[in-house]
Amino acid sequence: MTLVNCQTGQPVGAPPIFGLSTFNLGGTMAEWGIGPGGSPAQRSPSAGVWQRDPGWRDYWFTFVHYRYDASGALIGSQKVSADAVLARSGDSYESIAEVEVLDTSNKVIATGCATSVGTRID
Repeated sequence: MTLVNCQTGQPVGAPPIFGLSTFNLGGTMAEWGIGPGGSPAQRSPSAGVWQRDPGWRDYWFTFVHYRYDASGALIGSQKVSADAVLARSGDSYESIAEVEVLDTSNKVIATGCATSVGTRID
């Protein structure tokens, strides 16, 4: 995943975030990713849902994970909502996402955008 400027789509200079996403039959998904220098103790795995849109290659997915500070205290959550296009081969996708950072009261405290590329594990 690459963080991008929401208006221009250009990368904002942050290093890419590598992660794993699992899309389950029936429309559920799981995701896990840590940015460079990040600590796995500062975020939970993500849970989410996915759905196919009209057109055999168009999909959307949304996932949420919890965020923690360095002491382990819950500080909120993060929600990612993406539109994805499956490659003709069915082995990869590209997505454009909106990101919301929420506090413990579910109030949005920051927003952003990202792009991602996913490849099927054989």
